[in-house]
Amino acid sequence: MGSEVFPGSTVDSCIVLLNADTVEGPPLAMDASDRSPDDFPPTEGDWDRLMVNGTSPWLIVTEEEIGIKSRMERAGRPLRAWPVKMRMGVKTGFNEAFFVDESTRRRILTVDRNSADLMQPMLKGEDVGRYSPIQQVLWLITTFPAKGVDINEYPGLREHLELFMPRLRQTGELLPDGTRTRKLTSNAWFETTDSIAYHEDFEAEKLIWREQTYEGHFSYVPEPMYCNDKAFVMSVKNGADVSLRYLAGVMNSKVVTWWLSRHAPTTADGRLQWKKFVVESVPVPRPSEAQLNGFVPIVDEILDAKRRNAVADTLELEREVDQLTYDLYGLSDAEIAAVEDAVASGRG
Repeated sequence: MGSEVFPGSTVDSCIVLLNADTVEGPPLAMDASDRSPDDFPPTEGDWDRLMVNGTSPWLIVTEEEIGIKSRMERAGRPLRAWPVKMRMGVKTGFNEAFFVDESTRRRILTVDRNSADLMQPMLKGEDVGRYSPIQQVLWLITTFPAKGVDINEYPGLREHLELFMPRLRQTGELLPDGTRTRKLTSNAWFETTDSIAYHEDFEAEKLIWREQTYEGHFSYVPEPMYCNDKAFVMSVKNGADVSLRYLAGVMNSKVVTWWLSRHAPTTADGRLQWKKFVVESVPVPRPSEAQLNGFVPIVDEILDAKRRNAVADTLELEREVDQLTYDLYGLSDAEIAAVEDAVASGRG
């Protein structure tokens, strides 16, 4: 996906040749993204299998990759079957008004201390790191329609948001200066575009993950923290016995990055798009108590190091997590080497 086949143009090229005939065995296909024009026509040994499985996307994979994929599917259950909730970050319709830095926050609070209740720490997608946030420099004004806020009770926020009128109206109208208001909704001018009825999920223990990245960026965040729509949030359903620190380790592992590289769309520059529909398809093993007790302390070491220094070098600890994850899936040495090679070369 996204290979520059034609100079100066990034396109997703796919050539499908169909013939009405009877074929024994699986259909064959080839990923030509890394081949030069001198490598054509392909030889018999260049072809891989095309996996066609009901309504699932087609996959071009080698026999070895089929083995890895099968082991993962046998060992785990898709995340969608786990007792967790996965939500997109907040869409405001006009981020310039609803995302505020620390100096703007202080200015608002000089007018009205009560406004602090509706300004919550937030992460942009680029602030979401592996295991822990890289930084938190912005605050989100949480005047969500689902909260039923009376803006007159927060004069500091009202004064700030009025600076962005009439653009904040949710009428979808064209303004005299050629700009447009936010899209037409039934929400008030000071509210976000989306209702965000699930805002309590941002207050709970959770994972926040970045949407576009070459490898997994899942941050464990136990305290209240919001994110924009370039990230997603995963929290545990009420009363469920799920360790989010365990899930942080698995989802940040190399083998899960490999899985995403075989199932997720990519951006023009090759970043994987960790969208909800792809992430929820990842098969994750349910660990035994012994496995969990071996897994979580290492993740805790990584988290402790990241809390002290957001850019701390935790690669050795992350390699330990990778190995434990390989063990969970039961991968052989040859399969582990294939995953490591694919991830290192940007093919996984």
